Amino acid sequence: MFEFCQEHLKGITFTFIKNEKIIQHHNNKLVKRFENSVAITGTRSFHCFVPVSEINLKCFITSQATEYEIHSTTKAVQITLHTRDSIACAYDGQWWLAEVNDISDINKDVLVTFYHPCQNKDSFEEKGKRPDLGAHEQ
Repeated sequence: MFEFCQEHLKGITFTFIKNEKIIQHHNNKLVKRFENSVAITGTRSFHCFVPVSEINLKCFITSQATEYEIHSTTKAVQITLHTRDSIACAYDGQWWLAEVNDISDINKDVLVTFYHPCQNKDSFEEKGKRPDLGAHEQ
């Protein structure tokens, strides 16, 4: 097919890629993906899996079920926090910059003070009246 097209269809440049190269490319991509994934706890209890995003699946007990659990398929990233560190976190559906005030190893949570976006600048400033919020590790 490649030779026929190259010979008879002038004005078009064709590139031939061997089937083995395509298979190897996809295999390499899958290997990287599987290296960063984890097994879903209770997989045998579920019958239907629906991708929600690149890293999350809705897991249903049956294909007709309306209730589901969302499971992540990627390994959790471990970070070490210290007091006075600046972090980015999601709160009320928006991203905020915050400063770590206290860390509880027992409760596995952090107490933070939020910053808020300035009205006319691209920087952030401390928002004094916003209450502190404890963030719990999931």
